[in-house]
Amino acid sequence: MRASLRSALVLMTGLGGVLGGAAGTVDWPVVGTFFGAAWGAVLGCLTGVAVGLALGGLARVTRSRWAARLGSGLVAGAVGSVVLPLCSGAYDVPGTPEVALVLAGAVVAGALGPVIAFGVGPRPDGRPGDHWAVETLARFLAWGGLLGASAGVVTGLVIGLGYPPTVLVAAVEAGVLGGVSGLVLATLAAGVAVLPRLHALP
Repeated sequence: MRASLRSALVLMTGLGGVLGGAAGTVDWPVVGTFFGAAWGAVLGCLTGVAVGLALGGLARVTRSRWAARLGSGLVAGAVGSVVLPLCSGAYDVPGTPEVALVLAGAVVAGALGPVIAFGVGPRPDGRPGDHWAVETLARFLAWGGLLGASAGVVTGLVIGLGYPPTVLVAAVEAGVLGGVSGLVLATLAAGVAVLPRLHALP
């Protein structure tokens, strides 16, 4: 149960941050990315608790991967459909209705169901999949956050030069916003690199 809950929290929080950041970026790049990712991560964390508890219980009665996929997708979709409307201000994106975000989250959560429910097995080359995944994710996040924050600081300095007394404030603010945007992109890139190579235990 603890392993399922831990995996669900990490994966769903990352998924929520990516979906929220993407929606916020469409609405207002960088600034919207920050607030969208923040709300998305909170929603993802809540979803992760529900998914982890559900799949932890499910894993005790069945080893069916399809049951794990279906259960994860349904729980994520149910939580998202209830909670997301409460965060509608952070997802006010023309052409991207809330139902699309809920469906996207449910589909990805369903695909991750077996990994959450049964854990990660060794990779074909024999290296532990979970250790490799954590190391890769950490590396992506470190570089993404650093590059995003650096770009934000430079942008803030350039903008702040228009009114010198606010240069430092603009640099810090832009650095924070840029850092979060970088983390969102890094999480997405890490997901593309890591998730297809994870193998759920039989």
